Amino acid sequence: MNTNRNIPDPENGNAATIYVQPSERSFDMKQNHQPSNKKKSAIVVKYAESMARNPCKHLLIALFLAIALSFVGIIGGKFEVSADNAGWNSRDTKIADRHAQVLMVLIHQDELFRDTDGSVWEDLTTNVQPGWENDDDEADYGRVRSLASRSDVTVPIPLQQGRKTINSKTSKRQAWNFAQIGHRKLQTTDISDECAVEWYGSEQMLGAGTLNAVWRTSEATLSALSPSSIKDICEAETKTIESLQENGLCFGCPNEQCLPPYSLVYVIRTQLENGFSLSCDDLVTAYAQIETDFTDSLAECVEDIKLNYDDASGAWSNHSACPMNIVPVVVDDDFGPDNKIVRYTSSYFPTEQQDIDAMYDIVDTFDRSDGELIAGVYEANDEGFLQLFADAAVGMDMMLAMGSAVITFIAILIHTGSPWLTLMGMAQIILSFPLSYFVYYFIGQIRFFPFLNFIGVFIV
Repeated sequence: MNTNRNIPDPENGNAATIYVQPSERSFDMKQNHQPSNKKKSAIVVKYAESMARNPCKHLLIALFLAIALSFVGIIGGKFEVSADNAGWNSRDTKIADRHAQVLMVLIHQDELFRDTDGSVWEDLTTNVQPGWENDDDEADYGRVRSLASRSDVTVPIPLQQGRKTINSKTSKRQAWNFAQIGHRKLQTTDISDECAVEWYGSEQMLGAGTLNAVWRTSEATLSALSPSSIKDICEAETKTIESLQENGLCFGCPNEQCLPPYSLVYVIRTQLENGFSLSCDDLVTAYAQIETDFTDSLAECVEDIKLNYDDASGAWSNHSACPMNIVPVVVDDDFGPDNKIVRYTSSYFPTEQQDIDAMYDIVDTFDRSDGELIAGVYEANDEGFLQLFADAAVGMDMMLAMGSAVITFIAILIHTGSPWLTLMGMAQIILSFPLSYFVYYFIGQIRFFPFLNFIGVFIV
């Protein structure tokens, strides 16, 4: 269909009629009109317009919500800047739980081997073992450190029964220590009868919380059994036990006095008349007279134990060659008739697990000897000091993170030239971490938060 159009002539102003042929490609605008997206974007557009009209209002609302969720995440999620020392096998995954069970079985394999009535197995599957507690002493999210396969078992954590007492497990193992060695009477005539001498060689002595020192001679040819080495160990032990006693961190005897530590020095004192009343100098003088016989009998004792130890009963009571009151932890694996040099030895101090934090605070006061002949290091059984050191390292990392935040603040201020933008930028950076933790804990339902996650602070 032709269409007439009147178009004015630009030269004379008269209208001219032009016939226009519609294109085949023309179309009906009404029929092909596409609906607009106005309704779909109405909410977004309205919110954007509202934010543009009332920026302060939206800023305050967002800031309030961010702070509120951050508090919920920190308080409700039990957030704390510390290392979770339970290890990777505390992640509450199936493979981690199975590995924890394997470790528990390996640690107690000797006891399980001799478990004729099932009591050991029952204890491992129902009670949290010392050193396997949660950092917050709770079992609220499947991290019960017992051998039980269920992750929702809630059991009380066994507590030690106070100073001067030995728990029930320890009493069972008293037959393992001094009473088994020839069934001879404990020679501690210089120690009060009221002292808890049953601690020596007990499971409590070897259990969690006991402070121990490991001594190493300066030369491979120098033995810790030499009189000079014994003197250095004796003097170091004396100063350490004095520090513990001044701070009320050891136990064992009346009037807030402490038991002497168990070590080679202790064993030697039991071999001498009035040995516990001798000073370190007098002890070494007396020991020099029996050094050869003592070393020979100790080497024979260790060899006898290696050859005749009864795996079924765990007993080594018929070794008549053993010196009185000896537990093999005071010598190293290589010691014996063919090698009478003790390069490594240990001292066990009568302390309790509940005092680990206090002991760590004064660890620098413990005597390590001068290192000329022998040097020592201190640790609590089950690596209690190492865990505290890791916690302190995490705290130091957080201090570095705060230092980096100050540098970032200065850099943003110089770049923008606006204190307001700088403050808002820092607020976003600071609030991003607790908000992420809120999502991590409550929405993601992830309860394990290892301290390596704090590396994210430096990335932010």
